[in-house]
Amino acid sequence: MSSPVTTRIEDTFTSKRVTIKTTRSFDEVTARLYNSIGTPGDAGWPTIVTYLEGPSPTKEGFVATAKQYIGPELFMLFWEIDHSLWTPLYGIAPGQRIKRVVLGNPMSAATVMAHEVKAGLAAPAEILILEGAGGEGTEVIFQLFSSLAAGVEKSEELVKASLNLDAKVQHLVDHITL
Repeated sequence: MSSPVTTRIEDTFTSKRVTIKTTRSFDEVTARLYNSIGTPGDAGWPTIVTYLEGPSPTKEGFVATAKQYIGPELFMLFWEIDHSLWTPLYGIAPGQRIKRVVLGNPMSAATVMAHEVKAGLAAPAEILILEGAGGEGTEVIFQLFSSLAAGVEKSEELVKASLNLDAKVQHLVDHITL
């Protein structure tokens, strides 16, 4: 029996990170976000996975199940990491709250992944919510989906679908920061 052969491929591309600064408090921004995508306690992805692992999932059933968890700004919460629970142990941003929020819409992701399956590396989207020093204001940071998903393989359809997702993320960020 022969040994497995692996090949490493490195693609270089430019990604774009956007930072939106607001005078809204961290609590205000996160409350507005949770009102739009749900809270960690009611995240829908586990229920969706249970449906998909069931006896006979269908596209229609998947969409119906997912739509139950998609909020008014067209996203749902997948996962959240509260970095501020551990960063003070290393002297990083003491007194500042930092949350990484994984959010998305599986149907929107499908519109991009239909053109390039590797775009799944950038889906679902992520935002970082960073409390300003001394509790003054908040920053919301995200990477443009189009610069991640369409970074290397750039078909016209992929770029169009990716830019559409960029606009949806921007709309959500505007909603929680303005």
